[in-house]
Amino acid sequence: MIPNFYLDGKADGRLTAIQGGTKKQRDGMVVVLYQRHKGQLRPVVRITCLSMEGDQLESIVQQFQTGDHPGEENQITVRSMR
Repeated sequence: MIPNFYLDGKADGRLTAIQGGTKKQRDGMVVVLYQRHKGQLRPVVRITCLSMEGDQLESIVQQFQTGDHPGEENQITVRSMR
């Protein structure tokens, strides 16, 4: 079975890839990328993957601003059919 969403990442210093995907037809996932800023980790990008009504899938990529919440003006939405 092909998952709705799948993550395939690589990180220096790791021996194995960062991989995984959804299992069920209605499953989604959220991935947050953090970056060090003045000695602390801060979220910089969030990817939200949703299984919508019918066979529609949606991925929303949001860039965080200096605060703790992503800005809606800085987002990309990708839609597809299952």
